[in-house]
Formats: sequence, structure tokens, C-alpha cells
Amino acid sequence: DGAGALGLGTDTRGVLQYADGVLTELEPDQRAAKDPVWWLMRDVRGNMWAGTSGGLARYRRSPFRTVTAGLGATGTWAIRRDVDGTLWMTADDGQVAWYDQKVWHPVFRNLANRTAPSIWPSAKGGVLIADDDGRLWRATRTRLDDLTQSSGLPSISTYGVFEDVDGAVFNNTKRGLLRSKDGVVDSVYKALGLSAGDQPRVVTRDSRGRLVVGGPFLTIGEGTGRTRYGAKEGLTDSAVMAIHETDDALWIATADSGLYVLRNGKVTALTAANRRLNRGLNGLIADDYGYLWITSRTGLMRVSLADLRRSVDNPGRAVAVRQFDRADGLPTTDINADYQPDLLRDARGQIWLPTYAGPVHFDPRTVVEDSVPPQVLIEAVSIDGTPSTRRDSVWALDHPGRVEVVFAATNALVPHRVRAEYRVVGISDQWIDAGLRRTLTFGPLNGGSYRLEVRVAGEDGNWQPRYASVHIDVPKSLVERRGFFPVLAVVSSLAAFGFVRWRLASARSRERELSALVGQRTADLEASRADLEIRVAERTDALSRELAERYRLEQRLQSARRMASLGRLAGGVSHEINNALSTVLGFAQLAQIASRNDERMQADLGEVVRAGRRAASITHQLLAFARQHHTALQAVSLPTLLQDNLRSLQQLCAPTAVETRVHDDIPIVSAD
Repeated sequence: DGAGALGLGTDTRGVLQYADGVLTELEPDQRAAKDPVWWLMRDVRGNMWAGTSGGLARYRRSPFRTVTAGLGATGTWAIRRDVDGTLWMTADDGQVAWYDQKVWHPVFRNLANRTAPSIWPSAKGGVLIADDDGRLWRATRTRLDDLTQSSGLPSISTYGVFEDVDGAVFNNTKRGLLRSKDGVVDSVYKALGLSAGDQPRVVTRDSRGRLVVGGPFLTIGEGTGRTRYGAKEGLTDSAVMAIHETDDALWIATADSGLYVLRNGKVTALTAANRRLNRGLNGLIADDYGYLWITSRTGLMRVSLADLRRSVDNPGRAVAVRQFDRADGLPTTDINADYQPDLLRDARGQIWLPTYAGPVHFDPRTVVEDSVPPQVLIEAVSIDGTPSTRRDSVWALDHPGRVEVVFAATNALVPHRVRAEYRVVGISDQWIDAGLRRTLTFGPLNGGSYRLEVRVAGEDGNWQPRYASVHIDVPKSLVERRGFFPVLAVVSSLAAFGFVRWRLASARSRERELSALVGQRTADLEASRADLEIRVAERTDALSRELAERYRLEQRLQSARRMASLGRLAGGVSHEINNALSTVLGFAQLAQIASRNDERMQADLGEVVRAGRRAASITHQLLAFARQHHTALQAVSLPTLLQDNLRSLQQLCAPTAVETRVHDDIPIVSAD
């Protein structure tokens, strides 16, 4: 399968996989394969295909693995890692469990409240657990301690919990953001510029030790000071869902406007040129290989951090965003997030996702680039409902009211991933997202030249550099031609001047004008007649040339037919002669056998055989001429050939004497 595992197609057990010394049965992607399995192959995307008695089955090599062993409910809302490296999760039935690399072990079940509690790693080991009733626990693998009374926190709904570096616990409650340390509770929302009704989604510390609060908008507190980033600063979406820090930037996921970045004190929206990022996001994390992984309620995305940084410097620059969903092996596209949302990267560099199907993890190194770019092709063009016979260049007879173009964007395995954009050069240079449409309609069009261009992008978001295009020419009307209105103004002026002269002239002047007009009209008619005669003569000459050319072509066709008839005749004659020669050669060879003791008879019969074979060679050449047989070149010694035919030549030329002189070093030739 390209990863070192061996696939085995069996007669009674379907498809087996042998990897790391273990033999396991594989389940196909869509339907159960039936025995026996006749062949296996791997495509360019790493999928394995099996031909079975039940049809074709696909075995997809997905990097995503779901671990639900030991869980009562699979709906996962958060995954954390404690100071010892142990993974913890919280489920939507109020359950909290830890993971031993094989099975989840529940240690807490909130029976009073069936919703998922919030969890956060504790500096003392294990995790802190807070539920909607305001109760607080600390859980380890072996014990569960109730901290509700000692924390001093009120018994009100708690949406999120966070433990600070000094051991203080932040609770996000209905009364705002509360801070508890050593049993003393104080409100910090006023110091951060928040109101009592605000419920932040994220509370954390950055690498500089500053308190970062996400929602509403973004607040960064340092000592007694604070900095607020809102709509005026470029963060136009107040619903901050997740925050992730890299070496040079703070990446911000929002519920309605997608992805933002805080870099060098400036907030930049990254969704204007990146429509895939302009959606409700709820999780962010960077891997060790230069990618930022982004989750939403509709799946998982991956984008290069280097591309994002270049897009920050040039906001109009689009980046390549790869989308992952069920087609890639994700068990579900519904990825959750609690009030401290964050994706998890474990000690091995694997990324964990909380989903409704359970905890999902994958190794970013196993997610490879799509090596099969999509292609785009114009399939059909119609003008006002009339199909065009050409797909690259179309000439409209009149101003079209509706132009329809059908194109194909090909990707056999994941066609819904292919993005398509189009533009009509001559109307606008702006690219328009075609969505899932593969039929484009536009119009009406004025006179001029237009070019429809279509481009496509694959799973990784890179646009295919090759466009599909169709050129459309629309004739210009008289009004649309350059200089029409100046000419119209001149003609109107002359007409007005003539009208005044006509009104002021006497009857005699009108008679002279009419006579001049008749003469002018007569001259125009004569000129038109002369021009028409010239055109008729030119057309007659052109027709004569066309008839002459047609006659020459007919003569060549008749000659070709005669040659074909001659070839068929030669082939038929050659077959008949060949049949007769076969009989002659057969009887001559039988006579040679019967006259083994008569040397003279043997020599004469030998000449008969050689002559028959030469005649067979001639028929072979005739068959080659008739295209019914192919020539066969072979190494030939000219002296030997001459010696074999010398006696026949002497008899043929008698009584003339025949002498032969053969050079000593005549080379071997290749001949038929």
C-alpha cells in the first residue's frame, strides 16, 4: 500500500493486511467484498482497489483514526493533556476519561447534569473539572477530589475553566469572568473592560505571560494595563472561538467571519481572498511541519503558515486551503469545541480532534499532497439556444441575448472538491466562483470580442495554470461603430443646409438641382453596375478554378482506384500461381526422394525446386505490391545467390555462354 503494509487477496477471507507482524482483515470503503478476490492494485492517491466476485471494492488508506474503546458516549467536546502527558477527554453524557494508549478509562460521571463538563490540566496533576452547576473537581487516574467549597466559587453555571500559572482558577460564569485563589474570589471582567454578561470563549496566557481573553472581540492584559482589539482595529467579528499562538503571530478563529491574525500589533482578516476560510471556525493548532490546522462544524482544513504570512503582507493574495471530510476518512465532519476550545497535539506530534464520532487522531506527516490535479474542458457552447459546432471560437450572427457554456472539471474520486471560477474578459476581469455549477449563462452581449475563461483548483487549493477558454465574436451594429455620431452630425448639417437652399431657391434652381440629381443617380447606377460586373467576373473566375481543382482531384481518385484494382488483381493472380507452385514443388520433392540414386535426375529436379522457389518469391513480391503480404528482410550472400541461380541462367541464355566473376570480399547484404 505504499506505507510498507502488504495487501493479500484471498479466496475465502477477503482482503487481508500484513503489517508489523500482524495479519488483519480490511473492511472496504462502501460495500462488502465477496470472495474470492482476484486482483489488487493501488492508485496514485494510495487507495487500494480489489476486484472480487461481488464487483469492485475500494480500501482507503486514511490517516484518521477514531478511538472510542471504553467510552459510553462518543460525542467528545474537549481533549486535554495533563502535566504527565496523559490524555483526557470529556463526553456529552457528562463523562470524563483518561487514555492509556489503547482504552479510555472513565473517572468521573456527572449524574446531576448530563451535559459535557469543562476540563483543564492542573499543575498538581490530572485535570480540573467544572460543570454547569458551578461545582469544581480535580481528577487524577486514581482519585477524584471535590474543590467546590475550598475554591469559594458560587454555585452558578460555569461554561469554562482555566488554571493560571500561579494556581489561580478562572471560571467563565453567568456573572462574568471570576478568579479564585486560596478560597478568595474576585471579578476580573471589569479590569479587562468586559461586562458582567460577557462570557469569554477563551482564557489563556501567551508566551510573554500576558492574559489573553477571546470573546467578545480580543483583550490582552499585561499587569494593570490592557489592550482591546475590536472592529476599529480590524477584528470585525466579536465571536472569538479559538486562539493559537505561533512564534510571530496570534491566530484568531471567529464564529461568523473566519480567520484573523494579530501580527506586529495589527489585526488582518484573511478571508477576503480565501473563501474556504470565511466560515464558522472553532479550533486552531499548528504542527511541526509548517501547517496550521483549522476545524469547523463542517470538517477540517489545512493551510501553509508560510502562505498565510505572505497573505498577511498582501491581503489580496489567495492561499491554498485543503479541505478534509468523510471522503478522506474522517468519521464525521461535526467537530466540537467547548468554552476553552483548542485542538491537541500529543507528545508524538499527533493531532487530536473532538468530534461527535469520538476522539479522532492523526499524524500530520501521513497527510500527503494530492498528486492528481483536476482538468477543465469546455464541452458545449450555445447561442440563444442554438448549439455551436465549435468550442474554442464562436461567431454570433447577431447580438446574443443568452450565451450558455457547459464545462467539465474532472476529478474522479472527489468531484465535489474541485473548485471552479470563471470570468468573461470584455465584461469584467473579476473571477467569479462557479460553486458546484458546471453550466455558465451570461448575456446579452453588445458588439465586440469576448473571451470566457474557466480555471479549476484541486484539493490543495492551487489553481491549475491551464485555463479552458472560448472566444466569442459579436458583430457591431452601425450605432456601435467608431465615428458613427460624428458622421451623423455632419450628414445632419449638410441635410439642413440643403433644405434651406431648397426652400430659398427659385423654381429654376429647383429644376437644375433635380436635373443634377438625376444625373448623379444615373452615374451612381452606372458605377454600381460596373462594380457588379467586376464582382460577377471575379466570382466566375473563382468557380472556374474550383471546378478545375475538383477535376484534378477526381482524376487522382480514379487513378488511385485503378491502382487499387491492379493491386487486387495482382494479389489474386499471385494466390493462384502460389497454389500451383505448391503442387509443383511438392511433386518435385517427392520425385527427388524417389530418384535418390540418379544424380542427373537429382540435379534436374533440384533446378525445378529452385525455379519453383524463385517463382514463389516473385508471387511473394506481387502480394507485397498488393498490400496482402509484408516483405521480410534477411541477410543474403550475393555470391551464393548467384551460384544457386547460375545453371538456370545458363539454360535460359543458351546458346549464349554465361561466365561469372565474383569478387572475393563481397559483403553480406540485407534484402528480400
